[in-house]
Amino acid sequence: MDEHPVLNPGSVGCPGYSWDFPAPPVVQAGIPDAACALVDRVRGRCITRLLHVPFDATAMVALAARQDSEGWARVVATGWME
Repeated sequence: MDEHPVLNPGSVGCPGYSWDFPAPPVVQAGIPDAACALVDRVRGRCITRLLHVPFDATAMVALAARQDSEGWARVVATGWME
């Protein structure tokens, strides 16, 4: 049976998050870039490349600020939780 890699390198527009249940983890990329992974099979082996793609998050930062979500605006702009 072939093995299938499972990857979650990040997302566009959500470079950090936290929650309280069942344990309080904090996940943060430290950069606001979009993230993706490319997986190629070469001679029976998986070769994985993690990519970070810069994009202009200005509109999403402004939308979060207008919605009284300054914390979310900061995460989208910087990739860091406070």
